[in-house]
Amino acid sequence: MNKNKIISLISPAAFLLFGIWVRYSAASMTKRDAMMPIIVAYAIIIVSIIDFITEWRKKEHKGRFAGVNFGRVGACIAAMYLYVFLIKKIGFYLDTLWLTAFTMWVLDYKNYKMLAVSAVIITTVVFVAFNYLLNVPLPTLWL
Repeated sequence: MNKNKIISLISPAAFLLFGIWVRYSAASMTKRDAMMPIIVAYAIIIVSIIDFITEWRKKEHKGRFAGVNFGRVGACIAAMYLYVFLIKKIGFYLDTLWLTAFTMWVLDYKNYKMLAVSAVIITTVVFVAFNYLLNVPLPTLWL
């Protein structure tokens, strides 16, 4: 087994373990609270198994990380960590707006007018979907 095949199998294997961990963690919850994590866990497990089998059957594996700008990847990961810490301080809407705009900028979307409009639209749609359609309480500064 060559190095590129091993690298290709790491991601589905990691997601399989993550799905199993989520399912195991949901066992300690009440039946009502555990429903969504269990559904997500089984979806992750099924998709990761399908991906693992697909990657295993491939004859040729190209370098997955060839040409990846790890500085940009690191900046996006750092922004997501910052997002988690800021969400309770500045609220869901402002924090998500900032994360969306920053991620688009890091990924070289340089049309700043469209970047701003897209970030506002994406954040608003997500906010309305979770807060009003799904009735998920989100941390906000104004509500």
